[in-house]
Amino acid sequence: MRHYVLGHVAAVWAAAGHEVVTLDDPARHRDADVAVLHVDLTYVPAPWRTWATRFPYTINGKAVDAAKSLTSRLRVDRGDAWDGPVIVKTDLNYGGVPEQQLARARLRRAAEGRGAFARHRARRAARRLAPVADPAAYPVHPHRDAVPDHIWDDPTWVVERFVPERSGDDYVLHKAWFLGERSLTWRAYADRPLVKGRWIRRREVVPTDPRIDAWRRLHGLDFGKVEYVTVNGRPEPVDLNPTPGTGSPTLPSGLPPLVESLAPGLEDLLGADVGDQKLDVRAGSPDL
Repeated sequence: MRHYVLGHVAAVWAAAGHEVVTLDDPARHRDADVAVLHVDLTYVPAPWRTWATRFPYTINGKAVDAAKSLTSRLRVDRGDAWDGPVIVKTDLNYGGVPEQQLARARLRRAAEGRGAFARHRARRAARRLAPVADPAAYPVHPHRDAVPDHIWDDPTWVVERFVPERSGDDYVLHKAWFLGERSLTWRAYADRPLVKGRWIRRREVVPTDPRIDAWRRLHGLDFGKVEYVTVNGRPEPVDLNPTPGTGSPTLPSGLPPLVESLAPGLEDLLGADVGDQKLDVRAGSPDL
């Protein structure tokens, strides 16, 4: 869990005396005061959805589908009137990488001990998996007419209006983090259209837009991150992530204030009297 922001938030809970346990099998269960549904896949599989209903409260228990075809407010269809630039993304979150990793692991396990032919078939099946893409390199086209036909015909891709926020020569992206009633929003700046970690030049803390707060609640997000741009004074979400990562098992230098800001959100969700209880926190996560 150290590759995820939740792992570091849970470490704060543990240091405060709460019992924190990670489960990787939805068939396992023990009574607990609260659970965290933390499955790093776009669609939470049915066994985990059932697992989430067993507890008095499950953080992100309703955030079970982060597909862009469901969450996007900027989606463009082939015949739409939008006349500006567009960006092509995978419908799956984070370029579809987690799904690809899980599918390849399952194929490898299925082929183990079954000979060279079974391994060959597994490799061929792996090549037919849904496409993946580097989220930092989603292609931007000047017009929807420039999007290749196979993209429009393939539901694993989503085309969106490309509406970057600008500040002088910089591109801007807001990153709003939430846990219960706690939030922290950064305004990040980069010199290229896709404002991702390795290209961010600087960032500043800004007030959390209440419209984004309302939008994440609509999608059942108790914990996670929403990225958005501001267009004509209106925030436009471009990504919803219930399982934000850190990029490494160690906490990057800029994240401790975030973790400290979010961790108290657990008590917000459970009520003021929960601080005197010994919490048994279950964090569900499949073995990728």
